[in-house]
Amino acid sequence: MSESPTAGPEKVVVTTETLPTPRWGLRIGLGIAGVAVAVATYVILPTFLQTWWATTIKSQANGDLGTGLLLGLFYGFVFTFVPLLLLWQARHRKISWPWKAVILGAAVLLATPNLLTLGIYASNSASALKARNMIDNDATWFPGWSLGAAIAAAMMFIAAAIAWEVWRSRGKKLKELKQARNLVDHADRRNSEKPVSGSPAATAPTTPVAAGDAQAESGNDSPLSWLPEENDGSSAR
Repeated sequence: MSESPTAGPEKVVVTTETLPTPRWGLRIGLGIAGVAVAVATYVILPTFLQTWWATTIKSQANGDLGTGLLLGLFYGFVFTFVPLLLLWQARHRKISWPWKAVILGAAVLLATPNLLTLGIYASNSASALKARNMIDNDATWFPGWSLGAAIAAAMMFIAAAIAWEVWRSRGKKLKELKQARNLVDHADRRNSEKPVSGSPAATAPTTPVAAGDAQAESGNDSPLSWLPEENDGSSAR
C-alpha cells in the first residue's frame, strides 16, 4: 500500500479591506450651508413677504375704508375657517401620518394671509413697521376687521365641531337602541312561536286510540272497551 503524502499546513490568506473614510469636510460644509439657508429664509423671506402683503392690501383697498373693511372680513374669516376645517380632517384614523403632515402643511399655507397680517402687527422690525404704515394709511379698517372675522370664524368652527360630535354620538346611541329593540322583538317572536304548557296547543286531544291505549294499560284487554256499553234486552225488560 502506498502511503498518502502528508498534507502541509494550510495557508490562510487574510485580506484587509480599507473602509472608506467619512468625508467630514463635506458633511460640515453641507451643515453650514443648510444653517445659512435657514437663517436667510427666516430673515429675508418674512421681510419680503410682509412688504409684499402690505403692498397687495394697499392696491386692493385703494384708500377706500369700505373696501378695506370687506377685505378684512374676507381674509380674516375664509383663511381661518378653511384651514381649521382642513385640519379637522386629519383626526380620522384611516389617514396615515405622512398624509396628516401634508394636511398640516396645506392648512398652514391656507392660513398664510392671516399669519402675514399677524406677523406685521406683532413684530417690531423695520419691514414690519413699514408694512404696518402702508396698511394703516390705505386700508385703515383692514387689520381690525380681519382680526374680528378670524375670531368669529374660530368660534363658529368650534361650535360646529361640538354640534357635529353631539349629533354623531346621538346617532350612535340611537343606532344601538334600535339594534337592542330589534333583538328584543326577535326574541319575543321566537318565544311566541313556542307552545306554552297548559294551552290547547300543548294539550293533545283525547283520541279513541289514546283512550284504548290507556285502558289497555289499566288491564282491560278489549280494544272496544272504550265504547259505551249497550243495554241488552233483558235489562230493558
